[in-house]
Amino acid sequence: MRQALPPCPNKTPSFVFSPYVETAGDDLSAASAELDTIFLAIAEAAH
Repeated sequence: MRQALPPCPNKTPSFVFSPYVETAGDDLSAASAELDTIFLAIAEAAH
């Protein structure tokens, strides 16, 4: 069985979009947090 790698924080949607949250607002922050959850589920399913 393959060992799961720890998540790489600088590749999450919330990290990628963080420079734009101040300008774009709470909607972008909420969307990126939701995408973080989806990306994590995809990564876990791939292992």
